[in-house]
Amino acid sequence: TRSPNGESDDEGGYITDNEGVTKRTGWMSKLPSIRATDSFQSNLQAVSEHQVPNPARAGQSTPSTVSGSTLGTGTRCHNANSNPFVQQFGRINLGLENNREAVQMQPLSVQSPQYSNDPHGEALQQGDEDGGDGEMVQGGRGLSIEQEGGGSQVSFDDKDEEMKYDGRVHPSLIDIESRLNSLTGAIKSLEEALKSNISEPGSCKTVPPHRVAKKRRRVPVHKSTSDNQLAAKVRKHLNRLLNVSPDPFVDEATSQRFAERAEISVRRSCSGYDFSIDLIGGPRSAWNKSAAEVFAEDFIARYKLEADVIDSIKEKFHTRVKSIKQLDAAHRKGGLGDRKKVRNTRKYTLYIRRLLTLNDHPILEPHVPFLQDLGWEGMSTDESDTDEAGTSTRRYRVLTPLWRSTELTSFLHMIDSIALSIRRSDASKQRGSWPRIRDYDPQRKVLSRNQKFVRQLPINAYDTGFLAKLPNHHADLDPKPPYTLAIPATIYM
Repeated sequence: TRSPNGESDDEGGYITDNEGVTKRTGWMSKLPSIRATDSFQSNLQAVSEHQVPNPARAGQSTPSTVSGSTLGTGTRCHNANSNPFVQQFGRINLGLENNREAVQMQPLSVQSPQYSNDPHGEALQQGDEDGGDGEMVQGGRGLSIEQEGGGSQVSFDDKDEEMKYDGRVHPSLIDIESRLNSLTGAIKSLEEALKSNISEPGSCKTVPPHRVAKKRRRVPVHKSTSDNQLAAKVRKHLNRLLNVSPDPFVDEATSQRFAERAEISVRRSCSGYDFSIDLIGGPRSAWNKSAAEVFAEDFIARYKLEADVIDSIKEKFHTRVKSIKQLDAAHRKGGLGDRKKVRNTRKYTLYIRRLLTLNDHPILEPHVPFLQDLGWEGMSTDESDTDEAGTSTRRYRVLTPLWRSTELTSFLHMIDSIALSIRRSDASKQRGSWPRIRDYDPQRKVLSRNQKFVRQLPINAYDTGFLAKLPNHHADLDPKPPYTLAIPATIYM
């Protein structure tokens, strides 16, 4: 269409012809096909070459410490005193879960300078107390120590003891060596246990996953009529500027050069005659911020508005640029022809309509938290009986989720009936399109093939046959106590 002065304000978008081919229309046909640059590809290659794998993100357990820390994933040690390196090589009890073997060591005390547990300890201690004057002191069975001038010399009382000791290792040294070997073995066993993430049930326990409550979605708030009218004018005016512009979309190199000079230059990115936006950068890139100022000034001059609305116009301009950017990205990925996304959109609109119905009625409002827990994922999907464009009387066949109970389905359909009756009684004050026609037969219901289900719902929200197929449905679903799915009869009065 053309305005009286020859300017076009056609909506830029996409259409699908009879052969199923999606094409751009209006100013959207001026979009280039490829926007990838060499700099983007080089940056992507650099990241892929220098990225360091994170073992924690890859599902690997990080190294664990011995005391007061975590042993493996989801395991917490509660006995900090069991660390063999804390209490002078005290007893170590290491339980291996597979074979239940334990490595135990008796206390090995190292208490210098008291000389305890030392074969020479009593003699050396006595010598120190006597001042080291060279007296002979008894050091043990058949063994004496002579001290001279602070030094000491080992001697034996009889030749038999001297013969036993001569050329051999003293029994006390053998005992120390044996305990050190036991300590080494215990340390190796401890290292193996830490590597295999095995811990003793008495000292460590596995922390079960905490139940995470689902975040409830807020009830949407409608914008004011004046706000919607201003947004519609912004979209229309932006379409007009993009249609008359010879090049409505700036390239990446030009946008980057402008961003580098934006801090030191007051030059605008474009004008009302050669208006262009940046779809490569963000909606609030340097180019788009400058374009927003140009757009707001041209918009105020055309509609003869006051200057105090300039901030609101800029905000709606950035919102519109964001929407255009999303449409362009969806088209490049083939998202416009994806039926799954279209069905999910219908599920979400159905959820919003039901949520608003409950929220706007004081008798139904107590059910709002339940519907928020159910979410749009708990809504039934539908399929159209025709995919031909321009058909005004489409009918949709309801596909009921296989996990949902008949009681819950009837409750949701009652909400739809109430919403339709409210719309018919007050049609002049209701905005938006009428609810689409959905065919549902409770005697011959069609189940969805989707295997996904919603967790943490009341137990009566799940189908009994579905629960029977889950051996451990309490762990899989984490259900809540039963909920009363009923609507008072007074609402129809």
